[in-house]
Amino acid sequence: MGDVERLSHLALRVTDLEQAVKFYTEVVGLTVLARPKPGEPPLVVLKEGIGLKPASAKATGTVIDHVAFKVKSLEPVMARLAAAGVPLADGPRPSPYGNSIYFLDPDGNKVECHDGERR
Repeated sequence: MGDVERLSHLALRVTDLEQAVKFYTEVVGLTVLARPKPGEPPLVVLKEGIGLKPASAKATGTVIDHVAFKVKSLEPVMARLAAAGVPLADGPRPSPYGNSIYFLDPDGNKVECHDGERR
């Protein structure tokens, strides 16, 4: 016990890699850290610890319940969501992490953005 320091990364299986990259960069506001080189497996790594990889027919398991990002302010995120036509699934509302909003990415994965620290 005590060897784990923090979450390293989260890999999401997506149906359309470029659509997911566009959503997470242009709508959520994350940054691409690395794209695959020719011959490498298709995986786009985002600076904030998310990996996006195409779903395959032989994939097992399910996607996660949700991914959460701490943000300085919810307003710019909500403005980008509205501009992209992405509705809020819930919020803004108080949560254990300050105020939270929830929305879905193009594959139906739930995303949370919150403006505080865990209380």
